[in-house]
Amino acid sequence: MTRPVIGLTTYAEEARFGVQDTFAAVLPLSYVHAVHVSGGRAVLVTPDDPDADVLDGLDGIMFTGGSDVDPELYGEHPHPTTMVKPDMVTAYSELIQKEAIPAYKKAGIPFRWVFANGPVGPGATFVSAQPIRNYADFDQGPVLRAAMGPDIYAKYLARLRPMLLSTHGVIQTLVANASIQSFSGKPPAWVIVATTQLLPGRGAEYASITTNEFLPAFKKAGVTDSWMFAANFGAPVTQRTIVTPIAGWADLDQPGALARALGPEAAQKLNQKRAALTTSTESVVMRYVPELSYGTPTRPAGTAQ
Repeated sequence: MTRPVIGLTTYAEEARFGVQDTFAAVLPLSYVHAVHVSGGRAVLVTPDDPDADVLDGLDGIMFTGGSDVDPELYGEHPHPTTMVKPDMVTAYSELIQKEAIPAYKKAGIPFRWVFANGPVGPGATFVSAQPIRNYADFDQGPVLRAAMGPDIYAKYLARLRPMLLSTHGVIQTLVANASIQSFSGKPPAWVIVATTQLLPGRGAEYASITTNEFLPAFKKAGVTDSWMFAANFGAPVTQRTIVTPIAGWADLDQPGALARALGPEAAQKLNQKRAALTTSTESVVMRYVPELSYGTPTRPAGTAQ
């Protein structure tokens, strides 16, 4: 009996072959093994828009996903972290500025901030932040489709897809009691984004130390904004992200806010106390991109000035 031939879609990802990093069509071998143990033969389908006759030789196909699949294609909202092909950054920026931003405004999105990577970290990376009112918003499908109309939206996607290397999204909630918010109405020029993975079950303790020990010291040092976010979907629930605005890289040449408020020795001890609740922390510096952004968050009604 002839085994059925099953196509497996591959990912467009950065991969290492020996000592060389290159852009490649890849797929975890576990997918191939799963097809084989089920009695099929696996054939890899590359992400290069194959002609229909390639599919004619298949008995079935498995769409394996991957970060290179545009979430708009399956009815989800645009994801916040986007890696763009380096030679397409200018075209990508123009497309977002001229077509996406007017549509976001038309759809009633009150603000959208976009940040780009600095001189360190992955190249051509953009991170966007925009609010959602509730999870039911996702039941309505992509906001851009509703704002642009189906035909214009399809043309927009056709232009956007070739520019992208990958996307990744996270839904986060602001931890208000562990944050400082000035609601200044002015976006930060630069931000430090520190992403921390907590030990299981230590979220409440981490927030308590931040609220009761870090924030008073930050305020003493003159910090007017520091925002903590907890991951809900798209990242481990133990993930916390702290965003701290800075004026520029020169700020990093000076003692940190904790050291200015408490002194170097006490600051080190407090940092160690909170670090004991974590498994890892990664920090990046990103710059605000005004031409791809608009609006600012407003103070919620009933909160203190």
